[in-house]
Amino acid sequence: MLPITSLLFPSCADLLLENITHEDQTLTLSVRSSRITVACPLCTQPSAKIHRRYTRTLADLPCMNTAVRLQVEVRRFFCGNALCPRKTFAEPFADLAAAYARRMSRQSELLRAIAVARRRQARGSSEQGMQDSSEPAYLAARASSRSCACLADPTRAWSG
Repeated sequence: MLPITSLLFPSCADLLLENITHEDQTLTLSVRSSRITVACPLCTQPSAKIHRRYTRTLADLPCMNTAVRLQVEVRRFFCGNALCPRKTFAEPFADLAAAYARRMSRQSELLRAIAVARRRQARGSSEQGMQDSSEPAYLAARASSRSCACLADPTRAWSG
């Protein structure tokens, strides 16, 4: 029998599901890595010495009209190589999300695809003399790929 994490996150075989909570139309999955050692991104030396832990929250695609959030326990490791300029580093979750991202990769990809489709539709409409209000969706998706502050307040995208 397959563990549920390999069904939910097929590209991340080393994730362990710790907890599931459901509150106010939001499903929260708490996960962590099962890896014992992680290689330093600069010198590639494996390390098992943990510096600290923190929680990173990522938005995922909704499931049956319920928002899904992933709470990922991220560990920072000490690099054991004395010659390496990086003294600590965070374990990467590149298959889930880009560094510093607030959305999972699959949600960001879907939002970009929707924005591009709406943009194409708007171009087709304007060629026929009709206007479409897809501009805010396009800007929000474009800004999400840059982690822009205008996502918190969509009106800021138009304030110039």
